[in-house]
Amino acid sequence: MSGREELMLECLATGMHGFVGSQFNVLGDLYNELKSAFDNGDMEKARGLQLLGASFIAMWQTSVDSGINGFKNILNVIESGVPVGDARLPSVPITPEARKNLLASLSAWCKTEGFHGWPAKAKVCRSLS
Repeated sequence: MSGREELMLECLATGMHGFVGSQFNVLGDLYNELKSAFDNGDMEKARGLQLLGASFIAMWQTSVDSGINGFKNILNVIESGVPVGDARLPSVPITPEARKNLLASLSAWCKTEGFHGWPAKAKVCRSLS
């Protein structure tokens, strides 16, 4: 079992079949499609989807200062209907300016030219509409 979404394809290639990850809350549909592509032998598609997932991680990690849990705050800004609150210590609370930067980075990521309709069809991007 793996908990690293950015290594899902590599883990599938080694025979692993169990995955636990926080991104599945907002990009589960992308990772399901990645697994289907792998199962169908479409490695080009699987690699492209894996790169998009990795770019999502990079987006939220680089759009907020160190010490702020960017992903937890994405769960708050997408207005999923379930407020998840601030991250607990040692993460620090997000400032209004950092939240604005995070949302702008997320919006920009959603508008990037993607792969097989991604990231525009991702649940997290559809929630911004």
